[in-house]
Amino acid sequence: LNIQKYIDNLDNFHPELVYLNSLIDNARADLDLKYEKFKPKIDLSAELLGSGGDVNSFGTNNNYVGLGFNYSPMLFSERGEYAEGEAKLFDLELKFQNKRVELRNKINQTKNKLDQLLAQVDFIDRVAADYRRILDAEYRAFDTGESSLFIVFQREIQYIDARKKAIDTYYKLLKIYSELNYLLAAQLY
Repeated sequence: LNIQKYIDNLDNFHPELVYLNSLIDNARADLDLKYEKFKPKIDLSAELLGSGGDVNSFGTNNNYVGLGFNYSPMLFSERGEYAEGEAKLFDLELKFQNKRVELRNKINQTKNKLDQLLAQVDFIDRVAADYRRILDAEYRAFDTGESSLFIVFQREIQYIDARKKAIDTYYKLLKIYSELNYLLAAQLY
């Protein structure tokens, strides 16, 4: 099972990280908008002054052009809003990084559990197969009269217990697979 490609692209497809990333993009856009308030305001206006509706009366002497410049060095509220926006952006970036690390740790932990369970499943399947062979041998011994019914029943109980453990382990394996699917926000199996 290769989940490393999912872990590497976790930022692009996991819903929680995509949501936090969109909040970060919105906070950056908001911060850029707040930065625009620091810039001076320049007002350029032009009016054509003429006499009535006569088009030929417009000349270069009859025009009005104005230029206005406004800058206030005391931008206390704007500076406060900008600092607040920076703090909000920093907080969102920290949340994003923490969530990414948390998800990666949980995924790695779940992957380790999965590897252990796969090894257990293999081992328990071999044990159950061995108990089945022992039970079959005990049936043959009983048919030839070399064994008692009590021993056959004991072998059946051992085989049933081994199958029960195998089924429980399969259940745990499916549970781990579903947990891994949930953490990766992807359908692996």
